[in-house]
Amino acid sequence: MNRLFSLTVILISVFSFSGIAQDLALGQWRVHLPFIKARAVAKATDRIYCASDRGLFYYSLTDNSVEPLSKISGLSELSVSALGFDANSSTLLIAYTNANIDLLIGNKIYNLSDIKRKNLTGDKNIYAVAFRNNFAYLSCGFGIVVVDLVRREIKDTYIIGPGGTSIRVFDIDFLGNTVFAATETGVFTADINNPNLGFFGNWTLSLPDNGNAGDYNIIETFSNQVFVNYAKPNALVSNSTDEGFVFNGTSWNAPSVPVDPAKYYSYRASDGKLIMTNSYSSRVFDSNLNQIQNINNSIYADPVMRDAIPGNDGIIWIADNEQGLVRVTGTGNIDFIYPGGPRSDLVSAMAVSNGHLWATHATRTAFWFNTYAQGNFSEYKNGTWKTYNNKTVTNFNIGQFFDNMSLAIDPKNSSHVYVGSKGNGILEMLNGIPVASYRDTNSTLQPGIGNPLECQVVGMGFDESGNLWALNSLAAKPVNVRTTEGQWKAFSIPGIPGAPLYGDMTIDSYGQKWINILGNNAPLGSGLVVYDDNGTLDDITD
Repeated sequence: MNRLFSLTVILISVFSFSGIAQDLALGQWRVHLPFIKARAVAKATDRIYCASDRGLFYYSLTDNSVEPLSKISGLSELSVSALGFDANSSTLLIAYTNANIDLLIGNKIYNLSDIKRKNLTGDKNIYAVAFRNNFAYLSCGFGIVVVDLVRREIKDTYIIGPGGTSIRVFDIDFLGNTVFAATETGVFTADINNPNLGFFGNWTLSLPDNGNAGDYNIIETFSNQVFVNYAKPNALVSNSTDEGFVFNGTSWNAPSVPVDPAKYYSYRASDGKLIMTNSYSSRVFDSNLNQIQNINNSIYADPVMRDAIPGNDGIIWIADNEQGLVRVTGTGNIDFIYPGGPRSDLVSAMAVSNGHLWATHATRTAFWFNTYAQGNFSEYKNGTWKTYNNKTVTNFNIGQFFDNMSLAIDPKNSSHVYVGSKGNGILEMLNGIPVASYRDTNSTLQPGIGNPLECQVVGMGFDESGNLWALNSLAAKPVNVRTTEGQWKAFSIPGIPGAPLYGDMTIDSYGQKWINILGNNAPLGSGLVVYDDNGTLDDITD
């Protein structure tokens, strides 16, 4: 069940929200975000929070509802970089990629914008959060920031690099009274009770990187040991193979638990379990470091795991970057949980007919150059989103239609849609099924001048007679039409020699085609062309 949130401003940066199940009224907004690309998960008393690349939602453990949270709900931003729940203060801390922070306490949201507003020239990212005694310790690109969760304010900042320099701190945890900081130059330790942790001299380099140019990017305490991950060559390279170390209270050693040759994204200890998550598996260990579960592609297909935490009754909650929040029960049952939404926040074209919305997912650059965005698009109908890509459509290679830039909906059937790509021409869909495709091999469309492998269709539309018009970029005859009888015709534009880049095309109520010339290879530069066929496609003299 999706609920709308009504907002009441109480104080500056303090919001109250409540769930109201009702239709969208005039003047209200609803947000549609790609919640499926999950990256972090946090367990509260009665909720499982999940952060995606462009949104946040929670799953209620009491009524099994799924609730999206966004700016409409009172959140300050969209893209979450770190997420954590502190049980002592009942606070969910949400850190965003622009260094803004929200504290969700009960039904109120408190914003802390200090780091975001701070004038720093270096890295301001917030990579992780750890909690201790009603304080949140933020691992930042310049050091450590301490947040007082009771007073809801920044308490302190620790710059711990050699000589008081800023270094990237990726993660923090505690063993007894010792705080461990995993950084780009090694693992540093300090006495948490030292009143002057802001002085770099009170921090000790416990585990150096030995000049391997890697990053210690994950750290977690479990069974009186400290587990740390060493990412090679650095914490941001997706294909690196990581290495693990364990501190037993005296020295650092290789871990006794099995470590996959992969890039690791999180270590999580809770409820007597340790979960180590890499891109394709989550290994679960008991308090004696015996492996009790290995969740991988034998449990569910094509995992792209980013985070995992243990729940009650043997349940494991996984943030999967392609499949949302994944619930894996102790008996092996799988549930994929996320609010409805489009596949991507990239929207290059939209078209609506009879309350039926279609959207393509790609990027329009300044001159519409190719970015080779994966071929996919979505439809929204009767309150439900459906995405079409190579995972959801198995009888046709939709992925070959990359850089989708245009849409045209049949005015007689809102389930009959044409998708135009900058890679492989036009894809025809009927009732959610690909039924045909068109490019230079079976139509008047032409490959791009100088690039015969690409057939670029950047604009489409229907006229009142039901003919489909398509704008073919980098073609000598850019204006193409497919008649209601299925015949193709192509027209050049008088006074525009060569094959310039074209942008969008719009058909007005008079049947005129408004065409955008982007100017590359165009002798007259950028501009606008209006084409009128006078309702007689066979007579090009009028």
